[in-house]
Amino acid sequence: MDTPIVGIFLLLLTVVAMFLGTVGVIHALLKQKRELKQALLIGAAIWIAAYLLILISVSTLSHGRELGLGAAKRFCGFYLDCHLAASVDRVDTTSMIGDPHPLLASDMWWIVTVRVSSNARRARLALLRPHVTVVDEGGTEYPRAADAERALGDTVSLERRLGPGDSVVRRLVFDLPRGVRRPRLQFTEGYWIDRLIELFLIGDEDSLLHGKTTFRLQAAG
Repeated sequence: MDTPIVGIFLLLLTVVAMFLGTVGVIHALLKQKRELKQALLIGAAIWIAAYLLILISVSTLSHGRELGLGAAKRFCGFYLDCHLAASVDRVDTTSMIGDPHPLLASDMWWIVTVRVSSNARRARLALLRPHVTVVDEGGTEYPRAADAERALGDTVSLERRLGPGDSVVRRLVFDLPRGVRRPRLQFTEGYWIDRLIELFLIGDEDSLLHGKTTFRLQAAG
């Protein structure tokens, strides 16, 4: 995911404009300048409408991408660094997990081996609240199966802080219907405030109505 530099600039410009507009409206109210207040409110409404129009236009013209095995999706911080990446190394399916008391799937366990890596030169970095689901052709989302992951025995955290050149591998498990069509892995990260900002960040993958980058899942063998 590339950093939307233009989008960041426009968002910052909008925040500054709204701050100055708010100061202007307060000044107009204190000085009882009705015409100035109306002009500022109309200007703010036009600015917000234009911003939302650009946001929706850019998002609706975007296209989703499906990445294959080994292809990396990069995660870019607000400060223009894109050092962290996630990729899918392998996909397996099975009807039961664990020993000596196997855990049976409702339909089929999909075991997705995910790699998180860093190409930073000096800094130690970590993903913030990674959220991973599978979505099918109809848009149905499937969460991770925590019980199955515990039975599998993987304990490494996707939020582990990585040093320069480090990577971490973790197997994620999903209970998917037999015959599921076009399953794709969705991998996002960030605190709620990050997600809120990105929702209105023009050109960001996580912005309103924007096409998503997902990982195509095809079982080995």
